[in-house]
Parts: sequence; C-alpha cells; structure tokens
Amino acid sequence: EMTASELEAHQAESCAHRMVKCEACQDQVRLSDMQAHMSSLSCENGVLHKKVRRLEKQITSTKDKLEKLEGEDKVTKDKLQRLEGEKKSMEEEVNRLRAQLQGEKAAREEERARA
Repeated sequence: EMTASELEAHQAESCAHRMVKCEACQDQVRLSDMQAHMSSLSCENGVLHKKVRRLEKQITSTKDKLEKLEGEDKVTKDKLQRLEGEKKSMEEEVNRLRAQLQGEKAAREEERARA
C-alpha cells in the first residue's frame, strides 16, 4: 500500500486517472481521457470545434463570393440589355438609311428614264 506522499507523487506525475486542465478549453479532464476529449465536441477549442469554425468561415466566404458574383451578374445583365437596346436602335437607323438610299436611287433612275 502507498503512503500519502507516494500517492500524491504518483497522482502528480504519472497517474492516468489524475485530473488535468485542458489547455484548449480549461475543463478538468482525466489525463487518460485527454486525447478523446480534444477530438470530441465537448472541448470547445478541440479538433472538431476547430473544423466546424473553419468550415463556417469557408461557408461565409463562399456566400460572400456568391453574392458578389450575383451583383456582378446583375450589372452584366443590365449592360447587356443596354447594349441590345443600342444595337436595335442602330439596326433601325441602318434600315431607315437603306430605305432612304433605295428611295433616292429609285428617284434618280426615274429622272434618268424621263430624260
């Protein structure tokens, strides 16, 4: 049987059942359970919580990029509509000018025919 001082020394240094403070979350955890604690959801600064926070940041970043692209897409669609309107106006002007030239050509040919 161990003396009180031997028991204290054993628990202070090598006992797997001694309670230690988790450096990540400050919880009191049995030394033998520390690895499982750090990789579980019970440790707020453990591996799983860090993965969750990293994924949440990636999700936020992806949402921000998507919103930016949607905004750029709206600007692009507005520009496209404006350019399509300008193209339509130019096509109408070309058709008007062609009709005018056709009319002038017909008038000249009629004058020639009379002369």
